[in-house]
Order: sequence, then C-alpha cells, then structure tokens
Amino acid sequence: MARKILIVEDEPDIREVLSFTLSMNGFTPVSVPSAEAAEEALKESIFDMVLLDLMLPGMQGEAFCKKVRITESIKDLPIIIITAKDSEFDKIRCLELGADDFVNKPFSNAELIARIKAILRRYHGSSKQTEQHAEDKQEIISHRGIIADFAKKRVSKNGEEINLSVKEFSLLEIFLHNKGMTLSREQLVDTLWKGEKEVEPRTVDVWVKRLREKIGDKDQNFIKTIWGFGYRCE
Repeated sequence: MARKILIVEDEPDIREVLSFTLSMNGFTPVSVPSAEAAEEALKESIFDMVLLDLMLPGMQGEAFCKKVRITESIKDLPIIIITAKDSEFDKIRCLELGADDFVNKPFSNAELIARIKAILRRYHGSSKQTEQHAEDKQEIISHRGIIADFAKKRVSKNGEEINLSVKEFSLLEIFLHNKGMTLSREQLVDTLWKGEKEVEPRTVDVWVKRLREKIGDKDQNFIKTIWGFGYRCE
C-alpha cells in the first residue's frame, strides 16, 4: 500500500511540485494550505508522514509541530520540516521542535525523496537484515530502574511506562546494548541516521536531551556526557 503523506504548505506552486514529486515516486499525497486544515485532515485520515512548512498563515508551523508531539494519537507521526532557513541554529531548532528531519528551500526532489524513504524505513523498516539483527539481541534489558522490552517496543521506569518516540527508543536501545562503552557523536549519527547526508554530530545532543527528559536523567546517572567526545550509558 502506498504511504500517505500530508503536505502542509501555503504556496500553491510548491504544493503542486511536492504533490507531483510524491506521486511520481509511489506515494499518495494530500496537500493543505494551513496548519488548521492539516489538523482537520489528521482527524479524518491516517497519514504516514507530514511535510511541514514553518511560515504559514494563521497557526505557524512551529506551533503545529509542537501540538502534534503532545497529541497522543499522532505524537509519533514522522515530520519533515521544509524551510528556507539554513543556519545551524535553525536546524537545531527544527529538531528541538520535534521534527525528524528538515529540507532547505529550494530543495532537490531527489534529496527530499531520499530523506522521506530513510525516515519511513526507520519507522516502518522490516528488512530481513534488520529483523535478524533484532533477533540476535536481548529482547528485554533492565538497567538502573529502566526496563526496555525491545520486542514490544515498551519502556518503563520503576514500574511506570514511558512514552518514547521511535528515535528516542532507538537511541535508548543503542545505549543499553552498549553499557559501559563511550560512544562518539559520529558513531551515534552513523547508527541512527545510517549514512544520511548533512546530519551534524550536534543533532545527537538534541536527541540525548529529549531522552534524558523522558527517563528522568537530569543528573546524568544513566547517560553520562563525555565532554568533547560523546556519551556513555553508566
């Protein structure tokens, strides 16, 4: 079944280009001109991803992204932000909003499709290699009050369930399977983003910060920062 992608973009020409590009690559696009229209679309149908412009009439893209991330039924929906801003601060900001990735305007259609496919593989991937890799690992790991069930994709701390996004769960899995090992930011980028271009090592800091907040690790008793290098699961 073709993956269904919601395009939230107020410029008609860009909506048309995005819709055409997605259709030609086997996706089912639905385009809307505002965040308010996107909210209605998400209530009426199930989508596999959102392509989101930041500068929108009415509710801005930032507010919409934050709203998605706190709405239980769609909080794990993959989001790619399409923006004309390209500074390092803006890129980090996009990730802090809860986006999975960003693409700069003007964008390359080929790059956009590659990024879409890469993110969908992370969320829905089922290659034999990935399945075999998962089978070779422990299905349940308990460490410092955290219990992670990798088969059921569930995490709890001291008996209380923790809701993690797909990437947060993947990051926790890496740390738990490599307890006591210091992992560089570059190693984590290579593992989590699997060779995607333009993913900066500092991106890892954003995701570690999110994971720490979710698991209550403000004192770094679980994930320790190794300054100038990376992180280690204590």
